[in-house]
Amino acid sequence: GAPPLSLWELDRIFRRIAADPRPRNVILKINGLALPLADLQTLRGSIARLCAAGKRVIIFAQGYDLALYYVASAADEIWLQPAGELMTIGLRQEAVFLKDALSSVGVELDVVAITPYKSAYDQFARATVSPEGQAQIDWLLDSRYDMIVRGIAEGRGVSQDAVRAMIDTAPHTSAAAQAAGYVDAVLNEEEFPKLLNGAKILLWQDAEK
Repeated sequence: GAPPLSLWELDRIFRRIAADPRPRNVILKINGLALPLADLQTLRGSIARLCAAGKRVIIFAQGYDLALYYVASAADEIWLQPAGELMTIGLRQEAVFLKDALSSVGVELDVVAITPYKSAYDQFARATVSPEGQAQIDWLLDSRYDMIVRGIAEGRGVSQDAVRAMIDTAPHTSAAAQAAGYVDAVLNEEEFPKLLNGAKILLWQDAEK
């Protein structure tokens, strides 16, 4: 099939929409994001630039995990489908260790690390994570978590403590999320025109393709 739309191509489309005086509202329907944090930040920046160009940018999804909510917080409004959930339950990371599996077939790997924090081959030489490896994982997750919390707080105009409370008490039903102000509207797609004051909804098509 055709390759997926790249972030560069998406940003190019956003810039064309920003330069077009006709559209006033932009609804981005997102069904999920499987992107690293750097790409999430890139997409978030593209949305923020579209907002800065004077467009009313709305994110609509059937549900939000923390990554999608982080991106959506750059928009003017966040809409959620009825019966959808806010699954902003934080971050996790897995580490796989293969020493025991290798030993079962008679393979053993000798590793000499310059420091305990050089853990590139721990996956093959250890059966569990080392204290130093655990410290690195914790540091990385804490750093990512802080960046996400700051971004959501800035985008939604709330305190970082409020964002942490949203995450700590997740998941949230659609009704609870709207009552708490985590989303701005709960509605089906058929109700879009009502919140857009009867504006026509057109699907964007890239004329160059």
